[in-house]
Amino acid sequence: MSAMEYQTYNIEFMKNRQPRVFAVAGAPAAGKTTFVQQQIQTGVFPSAAFIHDCDLTMQNLKGYQEDLQRHGSAFAFSKWEMPARYLAEEELAEALRRKQDIIYDRSCALNSSLSFLEHLVTEKNYQLYFYYLEVDVETAERRALAREKATGRHVPVSLIKERISSLQKLLPAYQRLAHYFSSSPANIYD
Repeated sequence: MSAMEYQTYNIEFMKNRQPRVFAVAGAPAAGKTTFVQQQIQTGVFPSAAFIHDCDLTMQNLKGYQEDLQRHGSAFAFSKWEMPARYLAEEELAEALRRKQDIIYDRSCALNSSLSFLEHLVTEKNYQLYFYYLEVDVETAERRALAREKATGRHVPVSLIKERISSLQKLLPAYQRLAHYFSSSPANIYD
């Protein structure tokens, strides 16, 4: 098969397959990123999938790193959270255009996440695999503070409480929408 034939075959294959989105939901500091890494390493999640992770995008920004060093984690987070989210959304749109499998590493606690995942399932023909990592406020706060000391990554305590409460209200809708739904205590991923 020539390179041109292979490319044509690959394009046709990608057009005809049903893409998947692996949504990993939970409060900040629930262990979502660790869970994603474990699932990729064990082959549960595809290693070639696009990983949508706003925190990782923020950490990779030069300006964020500079502000983190100069002004501290709270300042850097407040300045760079929204620009990083915007950039991550742009990268996600490109992955969707290519019909890539997606690993959606977000709290899923906002109505916009539910609307987005509904759109993927109903309009874009994605299969939704939803993994909810349950964590209590005290554990999430403890983890967030330890992570901030170790890495400088800041998460406001008020955001943790808000996300846990909001996600609890949205879980029934995610359960109805998902092709596969899993709920597990976040502490098993430490």
